[in-house]
Amino acid sequence: MGQTTARMVRAIFLAGIGVISAIAGSVVFYVVLTDGAHSQYGSPLAAADVAYAWIAGGIAFVLPFYLLRLVANLWQSAVSVMWVCYLIDLETGACHNPWVHRIFGSALG
Repeated sequence: MGQTTARMVRAIFLAGIGVISAIAGSVVFYVVLTDGAHSQYGSPLAAADVAYAWIAGGIAFVLPFYLLRLVANLWQSAVSVMWVCYLIDLETGACHNPWVHRIFGSALG
């Protein structure tokens, strides 16, 4: 059950991160592409303008994708560490952090 839940959380995070990154890449691609179309010379789009738009859009997709994955992995690790500390506290009968005990205690019922 725990592995299934962890995989579902990872899949949800990855889907959300993918959507956010795709939106960022698409917006940058569109902005760079339309900026080239409205140049001061009024010339039609050159192949170089389209290539720059693809490169900028790709970079704008990749950077948020990996940065958000890093943040999501750090968050998942922090929650896992708090869970283990909570279980150790239950086993020893100690209470090192009342906030964690209140959160996990109410979640478990």
